[in-house]
Amino acid sequence: MVEAIRRLNNLGKLASGLLAAVVLMPLLWVLSGAVLASFSVEAWRSLLSHPSLIKSLLLSLWTGLISTLLAYGLSAWIISKSFTGLKLQAW
Repeated sequence: MVEAIRRLNNLGKLASGLLAAVVLMPLLWVLSGAVLASFSVEAWRSLLSHPSLIKSLLLSLWTGLISTLLAYGLSAWIISKSFTGLKLQAW
């Protein structure tokens, strides 16, 4: 019985290693391409001269702020409903 569990454990380690390799290989490939592209001055000039850069940055900041506030609010609401006998005095 112990030997069967050891074999199953080794099989699980092998499967997790293969899954990690399948996920990490494309990730490392794309990361190396992105790092190499970041050294190009022309790419930075193109990015900084794009007409919608400011609009897209503001939209990213706005959606990040709203999603953070929604997550905090929803978490506080769920926690307050979990403890029905207690009132949140800070709110």
